[in-house]
Amino acid sequence: MRTIILVFTFIYFNSFSQNLETKAKKSLNLLSLTTSYSYLNYELFHGISYTHHFPLFSASFGLQTAVKTLYSAQKFFPETNCSFVFRLIDKNTFQFGPSIQYNMCNQKVKVWHLYNDLLLGYSLFYGKRIQFFHTAGIGPFWETFKSDKNERYSIRSTNFNLKIGLSYAF
Repeated sequence: MRTIILVFTFIYFNSFSQNLETKAKKSLNLLSLTTSYSYLNYELFHGISYTHHFPLFSASFGLQTAVKTLYSAQKFFPETNCSFVFRLIDKNTFQFGPSIQYNMCNQKVKVWHLYNDLLLGYSLFYGKRIQFFHTAGIGPFWETFKSDKNERYSIRSTNFNLKIGLSYAF
């Protein structure tokens, strides 16, 4: 137990004792190809995202489409997402920190279904000009749709999301 406390204390003091002058200079724009998996939809998504590394946090916005639905059912199933990462560990080629992520999908299955996720998790980036990234999160999921009789329904559950990808810094 003491070892775990010592490791977390070291990480905490190490991440907040970094030189702010070098953090202020670090501002990268990343264009990414992403792949993610959503458990409740049983869908694999692929797409593109844009990430900007600010001195203390990263913000990203992405557009994806579902692979299984697009190729097998030949229906468009888009997803938009945005996330914010507070980088606790910010080394030269490695960044890690907690993240909050919001995903929204639309799909027509007889009627339009709207899927929303709000996920808490972590993100890590590895690399300099070309970066590998991984994000995982878990949180509430809700689906809303109207029935044939124009009654509104809402389904709530818990979902998790795993995302991997490659980014290019420009």
